Amino acid sequence: ISSNALAMGLSMDYGLDSTTCIIVDCLFTALFFSEMVVKIALHGYKEHFWGPSRTNHFLDALTLLTDITQLILFTAWPSATLLRLVRLMKLTRLLRVLQLQVFDDVLTMIQGIIGGMGTLMWSLVLYVVMVYIMALLCRTMFGTTPVDNVYDFFKTVP
Repeated sequence: ISSNALAMGLSMDYGLDSTTCIIVDCLFTALFFSEMVVKIALHGYKEHFWGPSRTNHFLDALTLLTDITQLILFTAWPSATLLRLVRLMKLTRLLRVLQLQVFDDVLTMIQGIIGGMGTLMWSLVLYVVMVYIMALLCRTMFGTTPVDNVYDFFKTVP
Protein backbone atom coordinates (compact mmCIF):
# COMPACT_ATOMS: atom_id res chain seq x y z
CA ILE A 1 0.00 0.00 0.00
CA SER A 2 2.79 2.39 0.93
CA SER A 3 4.77 1.58 -2.18
CA ASN A 4 1.63 2.20 -4.27
CA ALA A 5 1.27 5.65 -2.68
CA LEU A 6 4.96 6.32 -3.36
CA ALA A 7 4.54 5.22 -6.98
CA MET A 8 1.53 7.53 -7.34
CA GLY A 9 3.58 10.46 -6.05
CA LEU A 10 6.41 9.69 -8.46
CA SER A 11 3.99 9.34 -11.37
CA MET A 12 2.57 12.78 -10.60
CA ASP A 13 6.08 14.22 -10.81
CA TYR A 14 6.83 12.56 -14.15
CA GLY A 15 3.40 12.94 -15.75
CA LEU A 16 0.35 10.75 -16.14
CA ASP A 17 1.09 9.72 -19.72
CA SER A 18 4.33 7.94 -18.90
CA THR A 19 4.28 4.33 -20.06
CA THR A 20 6.21 3.25 -16.97
CA CYS A 21 3.55 4.75 -14.71
CA ILE A 22 0.80 2.89 -16.55
CA ILE A 23 2.70 -0.39 -16.22
CA VAL A 24 3.26 0.21 -12.49
CA ASP A 25 -0.44 1.02 -12.04
CA CYS A 26 -1.37 -2.19 -13.86
CA LEU A 27 0.97 -4.19 -11.61
CA PHE A 28 -0.47 -2.70 -8.42
CA THR A 29 -4.03 -3.23 -9.66
CA ALA A 30 -3.23 -6.87 -10.47
CA LEU A 31 -1.63 -7.28 -7.04
CA PHE A 32 -4.64 -5.85 -5.21
CA PHE A 33 -7.02 -7.86 -7.39
CA SER A 34 -5.16 -11.09 -6.61
CA GLU A 35 -5.19 -10.17 -2.91
CA MET A 36 -8.98 -9.80 -3.00
CA VAL A 37 -9.40 -13.08 -4.92
CA VAL A 38 -7.25 -14.92 -2.35
CA LYS A 39 -9.21 -13.41 0.57
CA ILE A 40 -12.53 -14.39 -1.03
CA ALA A 41 -11.20 -17.90 -1.71
CA LEU A 42 -10.05 -18.30 1.90
CA HIS A 43 -13.00 -16.77 3.73
CA GLY A 44 -15.81 -17.19 1.23
CA TYR A 45 -17.79 -14.53 -0.56
CA LYS A 46 -20.44 -14.16 2.15
CA GLU A 47 -17.98 -13.88 5.03
CA HIS A 48 -15.78 -11.49 3.08
CA PHE A 49 -18.46 -8.96 2.13
CA TRP A 50 -20.95 -9.47 4.98
CA GLY A 51 -18.65 -10.39 7.84
CA PRO A 52 -17.41 -8.15 10.67
CA SER A 53 -14.96 -6.30 8.40
CA ARG A 54 -17.45 -5.67 5.60
CA THR A 55 -16.90 -1.89 5.56
CA ASN A 56 -13.18 -2.31 4.95
CA HIS A 57 -13.74 -4.99 2.32
CA PHE A 58 -16.33 -2.89 0.48
CA LEU A 59 -13.88 0.04 0.53
CA ASP A 60 -11.20 -2.25 -0.91
CA ALA A 61 -13.58 -3.45 -3.62
CA LEU A 62 -14.59 0.11 -4.47
CA THR A 63 -10.94 1.16 -4.67
CA LEU A 64 -10.14 -1.80 -6.87
CA LEU A 65 -13.10 -0.97 -9.12
CA THR A 66 -11.82 2.62 -9.29
CA ASP A 67 -8.36 1.34 -10.28
CA ILE A 68 -9.75 -0.84 -13.04
CA THR A 69 -12.03 1.98 -14.28
CA GLN A 70 -9.10 4.38 -14.30
CA LEU A 71 -6.96 2.03 -16.37
CA ILE A 72 -9.79 1.45 -18.86
CA LEU A 73 -10.57 5.17 -19.14
CA PHE A 74 -6.91 6.06 -19.45
CA THR A 75 -6.48 3.77 -22.43
CA ALA A 76 -9.62 5.24 -24.05
CA TRP A 77 -9.09 8.93 -23.17
CA PRO A 78 -5.49 9.51 -22.08
CA SER A 79 -5.91 13.24 -21.50
CA ALA A 80 -9.05 13.20 -19.33
CA THR A 81 -8.86 15.59 -16.37
CA LEU A 82 -11.26 13.44 -14.37
CA LEU A 83 -8.58 10.79 -14.09
CA ARG A 84 -6.64 12.93 -11.63
CA LEU A 85 -9.58 12.81 -9.23
CA VAL A 86 -9.82 9.08 -9.71
CA ARG A 87 -6.14 8.77 -8.84
CA LEU A 88 -6.72 10.71 -5.63
CA MET A 89 -9.45 8.25 -4.68
CA LYS A 90 -6.83 5.53 -4.76
CA LEU A 91 -5.20 7.19 -1.76
CA THR A 92 -8.09 5.92 0.34
CA ARG A 93 -6.19 2.67 0.28
CA LEU A 94 -3.85 4.22 2.83
CA LEU A 95 -6.70 4.08 5.35
CA ARG A 96 -6.09 0.34 5.54
CA VAL A 97 -2.68 1.01 7.04
CA LEU A 98 -4.28 2.81 9.98
CA GLN A 99 -5.83 -0.49 11.08
CA LEU A 100 -2.43 -1.81 12.14
CA GLN A 101 -1.80 -1.98 15.87
CA VAL A 102 1.22 0.29 15.49
CA PHE A 103 -1.12 3.22 14.72
CA ASP A 104 -3.34 2.83 17.81
CA ASP A 105 -1.63 5.77 19.53
CA VAL A 106 -1.99 7.93 16.42
CA LEU A 107 -5.69 7.12 16.19
CA THR A 108 -6.10 7.96 19.89
CA MET A 109 -4.41 11.32 19.27
CA ILE A 110 -6.68 12.01 16.30
CA GLN A 111 -9.76 11.15 18.38
CA GLY A 112 -8.50 13.49 21.12
CA ILE A 113 -8.04 16.30 18.61
CA ILE A 114 -11.52 15.78 17.20
CA GLY A 115 -12.97 15.60 20.70
CA GLY A 116 -11.20 18.81 21.71
CA MET A 117 -12.37 20.80 18.68
CA GLY A 118 -15.47 22.06 20.49
CA THR A 119 -13.43 23.28 23.45
CA LEU A 120 -10.91 24.88 21.12
CA MET A 121 -13.70 26.63 19.22
CA TRP A 122 -15.22 28.10 22.38
CA SER A 123 -11.82 29.19 23.68
CA LEU A 124 -11.24 30.98 20.37
CA VAL A 125 -14.63 32.70 20.70
CA LEU A 126 -13.75 33.72 24.26
CA TYR A 127 -10.38 35.06 23.10
CA VAL A 128 -11.98 37.13 20.30
CA VAL A 129 -14.56 38.54 22.72
CA MET A 130 -11.82 39.50 25.20
CA VAL A 131 -9.75 41.18 22.46
CA TYR A 132 -12.85 43.08 21.30
CA ILE A 133 -13.63 44.24 24.85
CA MET A 134 -10.04 45.41 25.26
CA ALA A 135 -10.25 47.23 21.91
CA LEU A 136 -13.40 49.04 23.04
CA LEU A 137 -11.79 49.91 26.36
CA CYS A 138 -8.64 51.26 24.68
CA ARG A 139 -10.75 53.16 22.16
CA THR A 140 -12.68 54.79 24.99
CA MET A 141 -9.56 55.63 27.00
CA PHE A 142 -7.11 56.67 24.27
CA GLY A 143 -9.14 57.44 21.16
CA THR A 144 -11.38 60.27 22.28
CA THR A 145 -8.83 63.06 22.63
CA PRO A 146 -6.01 63.70 20.16
CA VAL A 147 -2.63 62.86 21.72
CA ASP A 148 0.62 62.58 19.74
CA ASN A 149 1.62 59.01 18.73
CA VAL A 150 -1.44 57.50 20.48
CA TYR A 151 -4.63 58.90 18.95
CA ASP A 152 -3.93 57.55 15.45
CA PHE A 153 -3.80 53.98 16.74
CA PHE A 154 -6.99 54.15 18.81
CA LYS A 155 -9.32 56.47 16.94
CA THR A 156 -11.28 53.52 15.48
CA VAL A 157 -12.03 49.98 16.57
CA PRO A 158 -10.41 47.67 14.01
